[in-house]
Amino acid sequence: VIETKTNKLIAGCRNTVIPADVISIGESAFKSCSIQKIEIPEGVIEIGEGAFYGCSSLENISLPSSIRVIHPAAFLASGVKNIVLPEGMTDFDARAFRGCSKLTEITIPDSLKKIDNLNVLADTYNYGGTIVKKVYGSKNSIAKQMADELKCEYIEIKEQPESTAAAEA
Repeated sequence: VIETKTNKLIAGCRNTVIPADVISIGESAFKSCSIQKIEIPEGVIEIGEGAFYGCSSLENISLPSSIRVIHPAAFLASGVKNIVLPEGMTDFDARAFRGCSKLTEITIPDSLKKIDNLNVLADTYNYGGTIVKKVYGSKNSIAKQMADELKCEYIEIKEQPESTAAAEA
């Protein structure tokens, strides 16, 4: 279901194909859906709070370069294994991935200058088991600082890779 006035996807289901004219994914749009993979088209700039909450089968997600805002709890308790934040994002709230117990790798773009609530990505008790083990980023990014704070492995990359879902497509 799309709110045409704002081009916001407000409700989706397992077989939803997000149209190219959608610019945001609304709060709880896919809450508890049994989706395994979703392609978010170029042009989407925002993912709302709880948009993919409880999508435990969702392991692969491809974020377009147009994404600028991922709200807290956007992927709460989802099955996401790795995430590549797109170049162009300047700040990020790690609570977007709270409770993602399968999330072990994150790639940080050079453009990212601020991460709020970083502790969410290292806490097994208070935040439902999200344990990032590897942080990827270039020497110009804050990835090394992030890895040091999370006490995990830092892997320097020359250019930002595509997410797993995009690579498999």
